[in-house]
Amino acid sequence: MIDLNKVFIVDDAFPEWFQMHIEKRARVLPWEFRERIHTPTYTESTLSYNNHNDPTDKIGMTEVINDALTADVIPRTIPNVKITGFFGIRWNGTIKGHCPSIHRDNNDDSHEDESQWTIVYFVNESDGDLLFFDDDQVTEIMRCEYKKGRAVIFPSNIYHRATDPTTNNLRITFAAQYYMYQQIGHKTT
Repeated sequence: MIDLNKVFIVDDAFPEWFQMHIEKRARVLPWEFRERIHTPTYTESTLSYNNHNDPTDKIGMTEVINDALTADVIPRTIPNVKITGFFGIRWNGTIKGHCPSIHRDNNDDSHEDESQWTIVYFVNESDGDLLFFDDDQVTEIMRCEYKKGRAVIFPSNIYHRATDPTTNNLRITFAAQYYMYQQIGHKTT
């Protein structure tokens, strides 16, 4: 069962100067246009830049963003959190007319593992909401409006997708992934 109490929305996750710096750096990413064939009748086209596959971090932001998330945003948002691992950051550019597919962000096949978490950060002025779905991948259970500077923190095993922008040409986000646990007394959840 999906616990929506574990979906945290953080407006103005970073100070304004840092938000502007992230957007400026994201605009110089070496974006790649990728098509992924999901079924014979459905092909997804997205822009992406994946730091998981590019350890050189061409824009020098992975370490700084990770530091800001782990030192401030995550502990400020989730009480008694223990962060045990960091996977990296994946940058996504969604363009008008190209809607991403429903997916989970788990890094393995264990969709029951609630220790994997995703943080989606909305980088630029745009539209294109973040939708969450029940395990049937059809029933929308929550919608988070796109707002520059907003971060959404959630267990990676929840199905989700973005909607494509309708008033802007490009919607830029990054997704940071962590292993983390919320400690309650001596118990860990």
